[in-house]
Parts: sequence; C-alpha cells; structure tokens
Amino acid sequence: VGKAYEALDSAGIPLGYVIQSTSSEGYGGNITIYIGVTFKKELNGISILEIAETPGLGMKADEELTPQFRNKQVQEFTYTKSGSKSDSEIDAISGATKTTKALTDAVNGGMKVILNSLMTIEEVKGGAANE
Repeated sequence: VGKAYEALDSAGIPLGYVIQSTSSEGYGGNITIYIGVTFKKELNGISILEIAETPGLGMKADEELTPQFRNKQVQEFTYTKSGSKSDSEIDAISGATKTTKALTDAVNGGMKVILNSLMTIEEVKGGAANE
C-alpha cells in the first residue's frame, strides 16, 4: 500500500482519501490501483493505474470489475464465480479468476489502511472533544 492523498472537490473542500494499492498476484504481474474512500467510509470507486493481464480476459478488469466497487459501504470484499449476491461480493471475470482475486486483494489492502486511518482520526477528534 502506497501514499494516501486527501481527495478534494472542485472548490477544494475535502471529500475523503485516495490511496494507492498494489497486488503482485496478477496473472501478468503487478496490478496497481487508486482507491477513493469518503469520510463516511464509503468506497467511492477505484481506478486501475497499472495492469498487464491476458488480452480478452484479465484486461477486462477495468470494464467488468471496477464498476462493481463503486459506492459500496463495506469493509472487505470477496469474489464469487456464481454471481454476486451482496455489496461485499465481486462477480469474477470468467477465465480470469487470478486477476479478480489480485484486484480484490489490492482493494481490501487499501481499504484496511484507509478505514484504520479514519478510525484513528475519529478517535483523536472524539478524545479532543471529551477533554
């Protein structure tokens, strides 16, 4: 997991955080993504920065997987081959399970860092307010 950045709207108002996360478990090597999380702990979405998967299979990740991560308020994702039945399930790309797993792992790693950071920020604010 890489650096975290504060996400701002066009007027410069803070919206949440963006963090870079990488999985080295892709079929073609590293998969690097940006993860955007709001202050309300909702995954706003992901953007793929680096991917070198099999054309026609794993390279469909941007069109088939990234939309499944938008606007979800869950702490951890799993993937399924039988169709997602909840917000925490990602429907795997047929023939590209390794890519799906790697991308899901990268999202989960980044989410864990961001959510732990947001909890720490809340604890500090709560502690300061209670003094």
